[in-house]
Amino acid sequence: MSCGIPGHDHPGQEIIADVYRYQDGPYDWNLQGGCGFASDFAYKT
Repeated sequence: MSCGIPGHDHPGQEIIADVYRYQDGPYDWNLQGGCGFASDFAYKT
């Protein structure tokens, strides 16, 4: 996943899940077949 993201050379955390469920306060998310990557780099347009 990180190879397609600018700044992939920075250390980060990758999450891959068949189902990702988040419930807290007003938020109620149910994502399927998703993945994500978090790092300290800044996005540029």
